[in-house]
Parts: sequence; structure tokens; C-alpha cells
Amino acid sequence: MAIFLLFFLERRWVVTGIAMLAGSMVAGSLAASADAANPIAETITKTGLAVIARDFVEMPQTGGSPRTRINFLREEPGGSDRLFVNDLNGYLYTVDKSTSAVSTYLDFTSTFPQLKTSPGLASGLVSFAFDPMFSTNGKFYTIHSENLGGPTETSAIVPPLGNFTQYGVLSEWTANDPTASIFSGARREIMRIGTPGRFHPMGDIGFNPTASPGDSEYGQLYVAIGDGQSFNMGDAGNLQRLDSYLGTILKIDPDPNSTGNSTLSGNGQYRIPNDNPWAADNDSDPNTFGEIYAYGFRNPHRMSWDPVTDTMFAMDIGEDAAEEVNIINSGGNYGWSVREGTFLIGGGPLPANDSGFTYPVAQYDHDEGHAVAGGFAYRGDRIPALQGKFVFGDIVNGRIFYSDVDEMIAVDDGNPSTTATIDELQLIYDGSNQDLIDIVSGALGNTASRTDLRLGIDNQGELYLLSKQDGWIREILPRLPSDFDIDGDVDQDDLALWQVGFGIGTTNAEGDADEDNDVDGRDFLDWQNQFSLGAIAIASNSLAVPEPTSLGLFSVAGLLFLHTSFRKHHRQLSPGA
Repeated sequence: MAIFLLFFLERRWVVTGIAMLAGSMVAGSLAASADAANPIAETITKTGLAVIARDFVEMPQTGGSPRTRINFLREEPGGSDRLFVNDLNGYLYTVDKSTSAVSTYLDFTSTFPQLKTSPGLASGLVSFAFDPMFSTNGKFYTIHSENLGGPTETSAIVPPLGNFTQYGVLSEWTANDPTASIFSGARREIMRIGTPGRFHPMGDIGFNPTASPGDSEYGQLYVAIGDGQSFNMGDAGNLQRLDSYLGTILKIDPDPNSTGNSTLSGNGQYRIPNDNPWAADNDSDPNTFGEIYAYGFRNPHRMSWDPVTDTMFAMDIGEDAAEEVNIINSGGNYGWSVREGTFLIGGGPLPANDSGFTYPVAQYDHDEGHAVAGGFAYRGDRIPALQGKFVFGDIVNGRIFYSDVDEMIAVDDGNPSTTATIDELQLIYDGSNQDLIDIVSGALGNTASRTDLRLGIDNQGELYLLSKQDGWIREILPRLPSDFDIDGDVDQDDLALWQVGFGIGTTNAEGDADEDNDVDGRDFLDWQNQFSLGAIAIASNSLAVPEPTSLGLFSVAGLLFLHTSFRKHHRQLSPGA
């Protein structure tokens, strides 16, 4: 009961606002925010844009409820087609993209006696990231949480105010063989940070994938750190300051021997890039930590980069008023703990001419969801309609949202009254339009109260949905016109539906790929072409379907001729002809 109450109070799961700031570049006017119980008046609606969710792999069970605690999905560099997935309960897995086979790469439970995996949420093996040169140097990085009292390799950096109850630990791993199925090699501790509470810890790490060798950005590691519950525990004074790592995004060079334009850290385990906004004083000012890149966050638990525009995003889970998607700018102050989204703490309107803060480019309130999940600018090839859209979601109810990347960049203008429009994707699963909460409930065999949604992406820019409650990872696929049974594959089952519908000239007849209200040979040719597309562009697990032979095409041509002749004869006999 005590744990439940802490969880309830920490997330403030009350019915607060509604919808997203909608309307092209002007969303939810701040005048409407005077109602603290409903700070954003507009609602998010499902558009005509639909995608298919298809089961990809069920991860090993490591808990009761949720079934697993899968948290991130990332593909290793180098083109091996090997995905990595971490479970907060202490396991780092590999998943073969072709076979969906799962194996344990690294077991944190046997490596760290002080590993802290309870009371849930973001405790345990939190995140991981691969060095851009992993395929040759074998280096990758992890974040995990530890209880107090165990051995430490680096001096802990603790909050200025209050006590701390756990550590967040950033480690570097060097694999002897980057291609090995089980890790063997060395580990080095880079940084250890104390947090006052159990939630909102060090949450994510990542390298800018758009940087190339020779760029100043190449090899720089970003570290997102939550407020450690300082606000909820009465220590909000730890925030809105530059001599605390809580509520910040750091940028460091994890290589202490780097020859780049940087300064060695105080613990000697990493370097501080000199182009960081507060690094110019070379640590002569004790009130500014040079590692800080941006600050003012509550729980920036996910970061990503758009490979086309080189835009950095961070998703920040809110308290009462707003769930945020932010564009991250060097030196930006994102407001917490005196601002939340485009509102004052508590949901009230901002004062006139509010300045000094960087505001979210998209936000929604708690009538739409409860906690923003990670997100990515979609630049994959599978789903052309999603090109240039930033896809994200809500952890609890599993809704999948998207905004236009160009619009998000345009509203990153310092004006809190401008945010991007948010729409909701339609999700098709097992041949019908469903919400993720219903899909998860079906997998569990009972009604789920939440999905625990996460989003992942592979090296081709294609999207995956991770749900902790049922332990499934699902691919996001396009809805192809010749996928008549809407299962994500254009295969022999669709050909059978075309045969059933052949000759029927009614709206929505099975097999009408070109939507001309006539199922004919042209729809068969569309099926043929899209079968080829599906086999190449979609990682299809269905049985292979051979391309039609010349005899098959001749037969279809004959059917088309007979069908056309029948229609002509029928028109001649009709009374109104």
C-alpha cells in the first residue's frame, strides 16, 4: 500500500486536462489555460493515417505484472541485423531481426550485487547506447541504478540539498569480440550520481547519429537525468541551477584520452567538451557544471535525433499540466520546476512576456494520456505517409501520436503560444482497427489497465512498439492496398480474397486494390506488384508466394476478358440500356 501511494502521489494521476495544442502552428491558446483542471482545450483525434502493428517477438518473462520490463530497442552499428533490448530487471538481450531469436547478451543481476530493480518504474538496467565505432572498438554504454552501501569506483556526485537514496551509474563496456553472442570484456565506471528519490533517475544516453568522424559532435555522449523526485520530496531547490546534475541533459566525451577540444573531468574518467554552454570558464566557476548542455527537466527519459534535419528531441514526463516533446538547444532552460510545458506549475497561465525559458514544440494534457513515451522522426522507407512525421505515444494508454517535423522546428521560436498539431495514428492489428490497450489485453487474456508503451527504431529508421505489460515487441508496417486481410503481408491469403471478390462491382468488395469498385485483373496485377514490394520492404514471415507464371497471367487475362464481355452483354440486355 505504501508503494502504491508513493506511485500515485509521484505521478499525480488525477484527471487534469484534455488534448493537444492543436491548430496548425497555434495550439491551445494560453487564454484557455486559465482552467487548471483542463489546461489544453483541444482534443487529439485519429486521422485517416493508419498503420499495421504485427507481432515480432515475445520477450522472456522476468516479472509478474508487468510480464517484462523491456525499456529500449536499438540496433547495433555495423549492419549485423542484430537488435538489442534491455529489461529493467537486469538483462540485455539480442534479437535476430530475421528469425526473432532471443538470447541473453549480458546479465546485470550477476554483475552488480547492489543492482536496484524495485519498486519499478525506471529502476534497474535503465538504458544503453552503442559507440558509433562499436563494430571495430566494441564499446557501448549503460545506465543502471544501485542501492547505497556497496563498493563504488568513482566518487558520487550528490544533490546540493537533501539526502540521496540511490545511485545512477554510467558505465563503459568494451567487448573483446563485438560480434560475440555473449559479452566478454572489460567495464569501466564513468560517472555516479546520487538522486533523492527512486523515480526520475538518470534515464537515457545516446550519440548523435548524424555526426561523422571529424565533426566536433562525433563521439560525444548525451546523458539525460531526471529531477530525482526533488520537486515531490520538497527539495525543488536542487533544480533551476547549474551546480546540480538533476533535471539536466549532459554532453560529455566518454574517452578520457581524447585529444579533442575538451577538458578532463574532475574524476578523470571522461572529458568535458569546450563547446558546452557553461564549459568556457574551465571550471573556475563552482556554480556552473561544464557538463550541462541543457536544464530545467522533470523526467527527460527519452532522446532522439532526426537524421535529416539534425534536430535533437527529448520527451519529458509531466506532473499536472502537460506531457512534453522538446527540441533540445544548447543552453536551453526548459522550465522545471517553475514551468511545466507552456504553463506555470499547477497549470496556470504564463505571465505576459514570459522569457528566459524554452518551451515544448508539442504537448498534451492528462485528458489525452498520462506519461509521454519516446519518439522518433520517421525517415524509414516502409510507410511513405509517415515520412517527416515525429511519432511518439503515451506510456499508459498506449495511444500513438504524431506531429509534423517541419512544423515542430518552425514553432521552436521562443513563443509559448505556438506548438505543433498532434494527431493520432489508427492502429490495425489482426485485421481490424484496435487500440494498443486492447491488443495488450488480448495478449494477456484479461483487461489491461495500462500498456507501458515504449517505441524503438532500427538502423533503417523503421519503428517498433514495446509493451511491458505483455512483453511483446511489434513491428509497425504500412497498410498496402493489396493487403486485403490487413495482416501486414501481401501473400496467397490476399490472392484468395481477390478470387472471392472477382467480378463483384460493389463498394468495399474484397480484392479491390485500386478502389474503383470493380475487382478485376488490374487488381490482380496490383497484388502481384505489391507482393514483390511486401517481400522486399517488409520483413515478411509469411510463406513465400511465387510470382505468377505466364500461364497464370494468361488465365487472369482470360478472366478479365470474360468479365468485361459479361458486363457488356448484361448492359445490352438491361431495360434501360
